[in-house]
Amino acid sequence: MKIESKGSVTLAELEPDSAFWQAFNLGLRLEVQLLVNSAFRIRAELVGFEKKQYLLVRIAATEPALPKNILSQKTGLICRFVAEAEQGRVYAFKSEILNVISHPYRLLVIRYPEVVQYLSLRSDKRNPVRIPVKIQLAAGEQIEAELLDLSVKGGLLALSQEAPLIGRGEQLSLLLPDTLPPVAAMVKRSTRPTGTVRLGLEFAQALPLASFERLMQLSHDK
Repeated sequence: MKIESKGSVTLAELEPDSAFWQAFNLGLRLEVQLLVNSAFRIRAELVGFEKKQYLLVRIAATEPALPKNILSQKTGLICRFVAEAEQGRVYAFKSEILNVISHPYRLLVIRYPEVVQYLSLRSDKRNPVRIPVKIQLAAGEQIEAELLDLSVKGGLLALSQEAPLIGRGEQLSLLLPDTLPPVAAMVKRSTRPTGTVRLGLEFAQALPLASFERLMQLSHDK
């Protein structure tokens, strides 16, 4: 199913390999906004779910206490998260609180969504590719990776789960195959889906057209 830059879709319509399902794993970072008090937003983490039934999210210990006068069953909320693949898309869905757990952890049980809305953050088109590359960290260490999507402005990398921690804002060099010149880049997003590490990169300068075309050709030749 082709997804445009903005719209809504039911979860049943999403392909199993879509960006939504790639990101929708335990450990997913969410922004939770209460509908009855739209100015109140908190950060939370997905720690459990049963499909078509409920989501279990844990509120970070550093987040403020929820307003007691509005925190009850059936309280509406909006959850948002960013999926780095598929053009850096923000997903959002409306739900409601089914239960509140205060001890020993701050947990919300919310209704499993049926429909999600989405909005692309990038105007540049990302092209799906499968290209073996390496990255070189500032300290000189080189790590094998695979380029999963590419535009002239950035790309998405997959690394082994044994790769060292590489955080947002870190500078690195993307070492390309076929004697193409390396590309300076900044890590804009770092996530750890099950069994892998994903790095969203922003190039310091637009990728030369010759390099872009050669990489696309290498991907198509596989």
